[in-house]
Amino acid sequence: MSLLSSQIVEQQILHFCFDHSEKVLELKDNYFLSNEGKILYDTVLDLYRNNVSFSDENIISLGGQKSENINFELLKSIRSVEYDNSAWTHYRDILQSSYAKDRIQSKVLKDALTISTLKNDLDIDKMQDVVYELQECVNLARGQGTEIKTIREMFDSYQNTLSKRLDGSAFFDTGCVLLNFTLPTGFAPGEITTIFGSTGIGKSTYSLYLINRMINKYIPCFYVSLEMSETSTMDRWMASRLRIPFNTLYSKNSVIDESILEKVKEERSKLERANSKKFVFLDETRVSSSSLEKMINQVKMKMQTDYMVVFVDLATMMEDFGEGTPIAYEQAMNSLHQLTKRTKVHLVLIVQAVQKSLENKRPTTIEGLKVFRPTLADIKNSGAIAERSRQVLAVYREHYYAAKFFPEDPLVQEESDVMEIQVLKSSNGAVGTIIKYLYDGNSFRLYPVPDDYVIQTASDLRREQLGDSNNGEI
Repeated sequence: MSLLSSQIVEQQILHFCFDHSEKVLELKDNYFLSNEGKILYDTVLDLYRNNVSFSDENIISLGGQKSENINFELLKSIRSVEYDNSAWTHYRDILQSSYAKDRIQSKVLKDALTISTLKNDLDIDKMQDVVYELQECVNLARGQGTEIKTIREMFDSYQNTLSKRLDGSAFFDTGCVLLNFTLPTGFAPGEITTIFGSTGIGKSTYSLYLINRMINKYIPCFYVSLEMSETSTMDRWMASRLRIPFNTLYSKNSVIDESILEKVKEERSKLERANSKKFVFLDETRVSSSSLEKMINQVKMKMQTDYMVVFVDLATMMEDFGEGTPIAYEQAMNSLHQLTKRTKVHLVLIVQAVQKSLENKRPTTIEGLKVFRPTLADIKNSGAIAERSRQVLAVYREHYYAAKFFPEDPLVQEESDVMEIQVLKSSNGAVGTIIKYLYDGNSFRLYPVPDDYVIQTASDLRREQLGDSNNGEI
């Protein structure tokens, strides 16, 4: 192989595959330009399918039958080329882009010129084939190669998935242990999870809790805030991470304790050392699915990662949702669904419940607060959002409603403020599961509730009170 830039990338990819055999399936097709590259790719693919190791002897034994250039000297040269373990996507994108460019120059444009210069009438069908192939090349250069697969390719992919399940690498961490137990595949790439609840219930707090956990676990994530400002987000984030009351971060006369600033500086230093390339934030008011996709691809290249979790809060503020009509919602969700398929990210959408349906519910007793427990129907245009979401999580806090409707009741002051996350849809698991956290509104922190912890909400306390009263009467 001559050391042209594209061929250096070919060697880096082949070396990558030699060391990580499962990567050979992620290339989708033979996009190598050099003859040796083409032969080596086909060779290692055949070895992988037959469960044979990628040793030099095995590669030469099979590949040497196709070309005498496949020899120990060539393999030694390839194995000497260094590669970045985190740059697989970057290498693959260069390989596909180089292949697409060569294909356009060597075939597509020539075919178009030949068809258009014939003396006969323009052959529309042949020209349409050329247009289709050109679009395929453009998609390939964008990293959007065709997903059409043969039975053999389907089983290749499926067996690779089963192997990953066997060693545990097929699960994608949500950041929270309790949520991991509840969602069979976690936040898998190419899928959407929706988190919803009424205004003020704690949707953003729960999202920030998951993001915090991901940052601690070095899981790449991207937080797009369309509603809350950067400063407001930082206030909540620092209150949570530093375990300090939210109101200590600001005051009416703009003067805060100097120790707070020192704590923030220490936290900054710690996060920059450990997570400087694993988390990014965007404070924006105008974002569309197309602009979001561009940003996702830029962030992935910056992070040098194939996988990432993207949080969008509030998602329905995106331009795609337009006037909020059912048609606009359906088109928007279709666009976001396609985005996740193309970028292979997991998209977490934070949306609000329909407020009018909540305002019509006026409980007369604390026990009646259960009417506020959300259902899928409480999501605005729930059909479009729920249909395109792989998982739907509802956020509920009885204390929020108890304080709103029964502020004078002494039991409200005694109750535990519990956030409940209920799985209303899970394509791979059972629905109805409820995860519980103790909610600290002063510092925007959540504490997973242990199995042996006895939760007492206002309705629980009232039932106990009524039970004691009945026992006394009896």
